[in-house]
Amino acid sequence: MMSMTITSNAPAVYEFMVHVAGSLQDRHALNEALALRLTEELKEHFQRRNSEPNKMGADKTNFWSDMAAATQVATITDSGATVAVGDMRLRVHVFGGVIRPTGGRKFLTIPLIAAARGLRVSAYEQETGHKLFRLPGTRVLAERSGEGDPSNMAGGKVTIRGKGGTYRKLTIRGRSQIRVVYALATQATIHKDPRALPPIETLIAALTESGNAWLSTLPSQ
Repeated sequence: MMSMTITSNAPAVYEFMVHVAGSLQDRHALNEALALRLTEELKEHFQRRNSEPNKMGADKTNFWSDMAAATQVATITDSGATVAVGDMRLRVHVFGGVIRPTGGRKFLTIPLIAAARGLRVSAYEQETGHKLFRLPGTRVLAERSGEGDPSNMAGGKVTIRGKGGTYRKLTIRGRSQIRVVYALATQATIHKDPRALPPIETLIAALTESGNAWLSTLPSQ
């Protein structure tokens, strides 16, 4: 009788440990087969996520493809196997968390238009030839765009910080040629993504299938 469990942790990278209970002589070979199947399942899940369109309709950053590339078998022993996703960026999507500026920077830059997604401010300026500037009293970086540009801020509002730390809305005039590109934030909250990983039940079913297939190749006792 074979039973199987999957446990996981994430001190640095995300790891899945596969444990098999039962009376088997060649556990190492079975654990290898299970580790390979688990790796395949995770990679396929990440690639499916990568094929989904993003909310902004922007070019893909291929984050999930990077997760697939970082997934590999870490260890195989007689007692179990470990599959690791060696990209620490996955952790915040699995558990959620708060991101703060690093490297002496005061603000995070949050893209507000599709063209800025996945680009640092310097890269955006280089690609577009547009110099960004901070609207006085606001936490946004903007550029000058042609009148009639459907993505400009004509008739829109941006948040500005007033005296005493209060906030209010600033209305952009109807004929403005200003377009906001990035929001400036002291931190950003990333919510837990319930679809960051496949359901454990799905993984157990896949491994059980592979385990039973492997057992069927053994000679009858």
